[in-house]
Amino acid sequence: FSRYAEIDAKNTMLPKIRLQHLIKLTDNFGVIQFAKNTTPDKNSGYTLDDVARGLIAISSYYTNTKDLRELDLIKTYLNFMSFVQEKDGKLFNLVDRNRVIDKENWSEDAHSRAMWALGHLLQTPSIPESLKSEARKIIDKSIGINQCINSPRALSFLIQGYHLYNKAFPSETNLNLIKSFASRLVEMYEDQSTPDWKWFEEKLTYDNSKLPESLFYAYLETKNKRYLDIATDSLNFLIST
Repeated sequence: FSRYAEIDAKNTMLPKIRLQHLIKLTDNFGVIQFAKNTTPDKNSGYTLDDVARGLIAISSYYTNTKDLRELDLIKTYLNFMSFVQEKDGKLFNLVDRNRVIDKENWSEDAHSRAMWALGHLLQTPSIPESLKSEARKIIDKSIGINQCINSPRALSFLIQGYHLYNKAFPSETNLNLIKSFASRLVEMYEDQSTPDWKWFEEKLTYDNSKLPESLFYAYLETKNKRYLDIATDSLNFLIST
């Protein structure tokens, strides 16, 4: 968003960023999952996935506008994340219209996407320290469960989140977690890849580019050339495919 705004300032041909629909979907609790045309459908409930995406979008946009109304949205998204977080650190994804959390189904992807969003918030300039403090509490409470995650995309989101967290608040703990997550992706790649199939799994599905992207971030943090080589080879394979 910040890069888009820079381009927009130079080129009036680009459309203005419009947040009306996201704002309309956001009530005082979270982001309503679905809409009927442009009307939010409260019966669809809320998801952590959408709140995480909203947090990334609004915190990026706030950098350019400093609009206090956007801070209110950020507070809503952080409050939602705190609401869905269990004592063991898990953040659950689905909440119904009555604000009842679905604790039968936990999504590694949604949880880890939230870690990415929180890391993004922490390295965003101009965000008040009080909000950054709340974000750090949620991430740090999740450290144990984060180390148990094995889904490749979830690991990728975690690497990106901790890379951003480490930019804002460097620590040996953050660096060691990045190494641990990246090493798991390397193991997956070494297990599945062949000379003709340079990938982490036996098939391509969704959010594919996140896997090599995360290893580029891991390389930036560690200078481990193995991460760079696999990131480059897998990205080139994805592009060719």
